[in-house]
Amino acid sequence: MSVAIGSMLVSAIFVRVGALLVMNYFVFTYIGPVIFGIDYVGFSQRTLQATLGLKFADPWQVLSAMLLYTSIFNGLHTIFSVVVPYVLFTPLTMKIPEIASGQPWISRFTNRH
Repeated sequence: MSVAIGSMLVSAIFVRVGALLVMNYFVFTYIGPVIFGIDYVGFSQRTLQATLGLKFADPWQVLSAMLLYTSIFNGLHTIFSVVVPYVLFTPLTMKIPEIASGQPWISRFTNRH
């Protein structure tokens, strides 16, 4: 059981990071600058230099750093989105089996004849 859950978590991390890596690339390079007129790369370069002291030689290095940090965030977000509900839901199903019955809770009130 734990191997299955672990493999699902790892798969979820890879799928989320991979899908959002592609989307973020388009947001940072095309959608933001061309459609909305937002210079994400310039803003990120100034922010990363002011907060972390990072200096970049060209915009591709800034874009790579942005995508790296965003991918780390997305991986951590996946872990929190899966582990926290699992940790909360599993003990509740032991105490209240109706939670995991597969039936919507409202059906207890609407199926009475």
